[in-house]
Amino acid sequence: RIFGLCLVSSSMQSVNLPLAIAASASVTVCCYYLIREYRKCQGFPERVSKDQKHGGELVVDVLEQHGIKEMFVLSGGHVAPVYCAAEARKIKVIDVRHEVNTVFAADACWRLTGRPGIACVTAGPGVTNTVTAVQNAKMAESAVVVIGGATATLLKGKGSLQDIDHLGLMKTVVKWSSTCNCVADIVPVMNKALAICQQGIPGPVFV
Repeated sequence: RIFGLCLVSSSMQSVNLPLAIAASASVTVCCYYLIREYRKCQGFPERVSKDQKHGGELVVDVLEQHGIKEMFVLSGGHVAPVYCAAEARKIKVIDVRHEVNTVFAADACWRLTGRPGIACVTAGPGVTNTVTAVQNAKMAESAVVVIGGATATLLKGKGSLQDIDHLGLMKTVVKWSSTCNCVADIVPVMNKALAICQQGIPGPVFV
């Protein structure tokens, strides 16, 4: 990125192009080494450890611990890591053709198996499309966990793709709702969601 900015800047000033390329490359290399040395000084690892897991894998860890064998989805970029992790760990990923059916199917899963039904949808319209089925699950006292995508925390409220107030909408139709603001939140929030949806009078929860 630095290389490109330097090149554009030099080109706009009518500087000799080969000279501009050489100068930009030098700046880029210098910045790379400066950043690398800074990371060493701050104690940052050079690369992510193979033992570290991304958010999707952490979600699936919790689902496995609670005996979940299937999840109902309609694919979307915000929650793609969850799908990938579930398929890798042999949790059955069942794709539907409308988000409302993810929750209807999860509701049926609870009624037939006694396991909490898991619905996973993308942000924005992915979440809003589930509302009818979530209200139905609430009235039927079905333990359903709706996992909804969301825009990056830093971009919330700034007009990013499919950024809406999911919690404000969903809290009116669920037993409990919460959000994960960082990766460290995922395991405790998911454990709490799976516990609450089955406690007392069962009902849907939203994460």
